[in-house]
Amino acid sequence: MKKIVAKIKKYGIFGSLVRVVGGYFYSIIRQCYKFWLSRFSKIDEQQILFFSTPSFSDNGKVMYEFLLNSQEEKEFKFVWLIHREDDIPNRNIPNTRFIRCDSYYYKGFSLRALHDVATSKYIFFTHASPMKHIEKRRGQIVVNLWHGCGYKDIQDGKSPWIQQNPFDAAIVPGTKFIETKSKFWGCEKEKILAVGYPRYDLFRKEDLQARKYIEGLKGASEQLIIWMPTFRKTRENSYPEERIEYGFELPILTSDADVMELNEYCRQKKITLCLKRHPKQIEYSCEKNQYSNICFISHVDLLNADIDLYAMLQYTDALISDYSSIAIDYLLLNKPIAFALDDFEKYQAARGFVFSDPLNYMPGHHIYCLEDLYAFLDDVSNGIDRFAEDRERIMPEVHNPCDNYCQRILEELHI
Repeated sequence: MKKIVAKIKKYGIFGSLVRVVGGYFYSIIRQCYKFWLSRFSKIDEQQILFFSTPSFSDNGKVMYEFLLNSQEEKEFKFVWLIHREDDIPNRNIPNTRFIRCDSYYYKGFSLRALHDVATSKYIFFTHASPMKHIEKRRGQIVVNLWHGCGYKDIQDGKSPWIQQNPFDAAIVPGTKFIETKSKFWGCEKEKILAVGYPRYDLFRKEDLQARKYIEGLKGASEQLIIWMPTFRKTRENSYPEERIEYGFELPILTSDADVMELNEYCRQKKITLCLKRHPKQIEYSCEKNQYSNICFISHVDLLNADIDLYAMLQYTDALISDYSSIAIDYLLLNKPIAFALDDFEKYQAARGFVFSDPLNYMPGHHIYCLEDLYAFLDDVSNGIDRFAEDRERIMPEVHNPCDNYCQRILEELHI
């Protein structure tokens, strides 16, 4: 009833009626069109489709740009499924079409999006699979690039991704994640390739724009530490860890006064602490305040600045994280890492971890209170790296380094 009232308030009685009736007829047309596409449409052998969340980002974007810039024998055509028109890049890109995937009438893909999914030879996705909207066809190659392997277990012991897995291959950083992800996706281990993510190529690529962006954030400080907590609270309220009660919105800190104290400590150490909010995390109230040595950035900020997160990470001096996959990825930079673990036991009870001994795979400072955080800041300020050997110890399990990740993935897939 609430949904009906909300719809009437938004569209009016006549507008709501049009959407209900239109949606009914659209669903019939959609099913008929899907039937025709799956049996009679022709697959375009040169067409590659990408689908990511957020749109046009992360592993999908890096792989797309590699293919776009390295075409020699094959002239591919590219299709990007976009969630909103605002997500479309403000520039013309050759051989590329951007299509809004959402339907106006139906909670699902539009007819145009269904057509491109059904007729593309290669399909790369990073989150939800486009194949949940239409049956995978013989001759198509579907690749799950995914968006990170960290420490978190599946939600409430049930993976929402098992029903979305008609893919031919999935990518993980290293062999340690083959078994955990085969359970997560409900697929054969043979489908999982421990070849590393496309975005790792950005760690090795000089990016003057990203360097300038970091220098701007750093200001007069000598070092910049990026803090990337995983989400605790979202607007979706659908994750088990959201049931955890927190006294303050940021890990380790307990009040606005702690933030002010931390800022002063960073000022004394000539460190800028840059807090990058997770795309799912609701805004922190302390973001509205101004600090001399603490700054806040979001995915939208990077998008507006046309900066790739992984391109700028190479110019940071250290990382603070927790259970996020960013900590695994950052190992490739061989720089100090700290893990904020003040909610470790609560998080383990609410969501759990993929490792039986997760702390053994966190090679860095383990932070449980503000004093632990200060000790980490002291080490970074003084150039002390206490956990280099521990990082080296776990690297063979969690990574499979190479000089060109995109190229290796394509070779594995024979594309």
